[in-house]
Amino acid sequence: ASHSKGCSGRKELLLVLEQDLLLVPFSMLHPKIDNDCLLSGEYLSEKFSLLVTPSLMKFKENQRAQKKAGVNESSNMTTLVVGNPLLPNYLNEQLSLNELPHTEQEASMVAEMLQTKPLIKAQANKQNILEQLVKAECIHLATHVSWELSAIILSPDENETAPESDMNISEVLLTTEDLLSLKLSARLVVLSWSHARDDWATSKGLYDLTNGLLVAGAQCILVSLWPVPSTAAKILLRAFYSALLQGSRVCRALCDAMQTVQHTKHFSHPSNWAGYFLIGSDVRLSSKVALMGQALCELLKTPDRCRDALRVTLHLVEKSLQRIHRGQKNAMYTTQKSIENKVGDVTGWKELLQSVGFRFEPAANGIPSSVFFPQSDPEDRLTQCSASLQALLGLNSTTLSAISKLILTSDVTDDIIVVIRHVVEQFNNKLLSENEQSVEMPVNMKLWHTPGCHELLASLGFDLIEVGINEVTLRTGKQANKRSIQFVLQALLALFDIQEAPKSLSLCSSSSLESVITVEDDRQNDSPLKPTSTNALRVSGSNGSGAFTSYVRKRGEPDGRTASDASTQITKFF
Repeated sequence: ASHSKGCSGRKELLLVLEQDLLLVPFSMLHPKIDNDCLLSGEYLSEKFSLLVTPSLMKFKENQRAQKKAGVNESSNMTTLVVGNPLLPNYLNEQLSLNELPHTEQEASMVAEMLQTKPLIKAQANKQNILEQLVKAECIHLATHVSWELSAIILSPDENETAPESDMNISEVLLTTEDLLSLKLSARLVVLSWSHARDDWATSKGLYDLTNGLLVAGAQCILVSLWPVPSTAAKILLRAFYSALLQGSRVCRALCDAMQTVQHTKHFSHPSNWAGYFLIGSDVRLSSKVALMGQALCELLKTPDRCRDALRVTLHLVEKSLQRIHRGQKNAMYTTQKSIENKVGDVTGWKELLQSVGFRFEPAANGIPSSVFFPQSDPEDRLTQCSASLQALLGLNSTTLSAISKLILTSDVTDDIIVVIRHVVEQFNNKLLSENEQSVEMPVNMKLWHTPGCHELLASLGFDLIEVGINEVTLRTGKQANKRSIQFVLQALLALFDIQEAPKSLSLCSSSSLESVITVEDDRQNDSPLKPTSTNALRVSGSNGSGAFTSYVRKRGEPDGRTASDASTQITKFF
């Protein structure tokens, strides 16, 4: 059954499979057959993002566990990466295995992306791995797998003193029984056995291992049905983890990764990508959306100095959206120093840009520390960020200061959001005449005494009408207006409930003109900068439009439609 939107707007297809149906590569099936009984049209993976579950009951259990566990909102994710376990020669002969140097390279690549240290060769032993399995949120196992024994093959323990010939094979096998004795907290387990020239996966071995991981607590497993060339596997896994680290869910990440391999000249055949599938829940490794809210909170800790940073960040986000909507694929970057000069000494802007896909690169090869613009907008994070920044910039300094106090008492933010939402709903539902545009609202005494609450409501034009024992009654006065109250609601959602934050401003008059006008005014007041290696940037392969080119065309700057010399160095306008 299709139950949600998957990658690139596709619906997600949930497949309830058991026994030999687990071995069907659904990704490469075609939904159509033409009149000559030939397969035609797109692959199934191009129309749907696919997710496998052993049962609907297990799927619902996984969803509940996923919701309870939440998403890692920090950059400190616990990971375990294993590659190329080292086996004694006699065990290699007994199990018909060879050393796997490609898995060592793969493990190093994945570990670098996840910012951890891999367990390689002798370190990849059962004792070490059992110790770390229970703590890891992401597990990547680039090892041999015995589908006949339903086991993952590891190195023997480093302190093993028994002669090789006396070693029990169980000492190098991580079996289903071992997994069932554990309590895992992993959101994702990747079984990357596909470099080996092993036999294809068997339905029993596949079910035993994946079910053992799911029962032990893993939420999702990525596995391949057959061996895949090492280069194709690395391309797919790099694309897969890159998407995950940008906040994508696993279904979308795998969908994007399979398309990356599919569009690679030498690996377009389905044998190089269609064997991969996900079993479990559609999880995230990290929540860039949640990091967006945290970054905005950090910015607002200095409400008297954050407005410039909000303007500059909005400008960069809008420029990125403009390029994406125009289909511009060339890379564009600016120097980190140029942004720092404009935003001042506030913090949070860098994390905010990173949360929506901007990439920060250190200085190298004579190029200063640079910030690369995103070339896509996964899950509309850029759009959502733009709406949130516009809402914040639409507020006056008194309101921003009150919100900054509320950040320090986040335990009551749900209550204040309910209050503001209630007022907005009353404005929307009541057909009030010009003389009757007032709304009365009770506020409990605990919330009223919370630092920032009464300042916020006063800044929005609420008058205190009555003070009771347990609550106060407020009424919107002459200074209150629907637009400001809507901005506050959208700003609070962006800061404290980002999943519910809007992706566009809902009022036709709500465009945050202050942000655009002020940047324009600032630009007129800035003294021109001479193009140098540090204050100018060269856009490789572009039409000469600067990284900070305004999306407001009336400024008369190149907007991608005006031809210009590609070799021209563009001076920053701030």
